[in-house]
Amino acid sequence: MILQRFSLLKLLEFSLISSRARQLVRSLNLTAEPIEVYIYDSEISISIHGNHWNMRFSFYGNQSFNENQIRRLPPPRFADVLINNEMYKLYKKEFEMKDWVDHLLSVFNCSTTNQYTVVLNFLKFSDVEGIWNAFKTCNNLNINRFVYKGNEEKIHKILMRNYTSLKFFEKTTLSLDDLLTINSSHAQFFYASFTEKMLNRFLKHWIKGSNPRLESALFSCSLEQNFELDLLLKGIDYKVVPSDRSYWIFDDDEGVGIEIKRRNGTFATLEIFANGKFVTIYMTVRYN
Repeated sequence: MILQRFSLLKLLEFSLISSRARQLVRSLNLTAEPIEVYIYDSEISISIHGNHWNMRFSFYGNQSFNENQIRRLPPPRFADVLINNEMYKLYKKEFEMKDWVDHLLSVFNCSTTNQYTVVLNFLKFSDVEGIWNAFKTCNNLNINRFVYKGNEEKIHKILMRNYTSLKFFEKTTLSLDDLLTINSSHAQFFYASFTEKMLNRFLKHWIKGSNPRLESALFSCSLEQNFELDLLLKGIDYKVVPSDRSYWIFDDDEGVGIEIKRRNGTFATLEIFANGKFVTIYMTVRYN
C-alpha cells in the first residue's frame, strides 16, 4: 500500500482531504500514547507521542481575534505542527476546534484524550467556553487558573463529567454544592480555602450517599485560623486508625488517621496532617 511509504506529515495532509482519506490513514493502525491537551490564554495545544516520534499541534497562537470572536471560539483555520523538532502548517479552514480533536483521535485510533490542562491567567472562563465542548472525551482534567464568579453553571457542568482525575492547582472558591457535584473518581484541591465546617458538611453528605464515584480526594487547605480537628469531625461517628494499617498512604508519625463509615457500609480513611493554619486531608474510599 503506497500510504505506508508516506511520512507522518504526508499522512496527516492526506487524511485531511476527505472522510475516505481519513479512514484510509486510520486503517494503517497508527497508534500513539494518550493525547494531552493544554489550554492557555492565547493558544490551545495538543501533544501526541508515538514509539519513535512526537508532535505538537498549536492553534490560535499567531492569530488575533476580538473579544466576541474569542467567546465563540472561531475555527482556527490552520494548525502549527511541530514534528520531531521540525515546524509545519496544516490547513483545514472549515474545521472547528472539536473537528481537529475528533480527527486526531480517529487517525491515531484513540478513543479519548488522556489529559486536559487549563492554564488561564487573563481571559474569563466564558471567553473560552467552546473548548469544553471540544474536549468532552477526556480522562483527566487539570485546572490551573480560571474565573469562577458568574460562571457557576458552567463549572457545575464540568464537575459533573465522569473524569478519572480532577485537579485544581490554584486557590479556588468552590462551594459545598460544587464539591457535591463532582463525579470524578479522584479529586485533588491544592491551595484550597475550604474550612473545617465546609469539609465537615461534605463528609456528612458523603456518609449519606453523595459523590458515589469518588475513590479518593486530597484537600490541601490554607485556613484563617489554626486547624481544629474537632470542628472537622463534629457530629460524625469515627474511630482513630492505627498508623500501621496496610492502606496507610503517608509515612508521617505526626499524621492522624480517621475512619468513617458510609450508610451502605463502605469505609473511608482520612489521613490528616496539620501545621498551624495549613492542613492536608487525604480521603481514601475502600470498596472491599
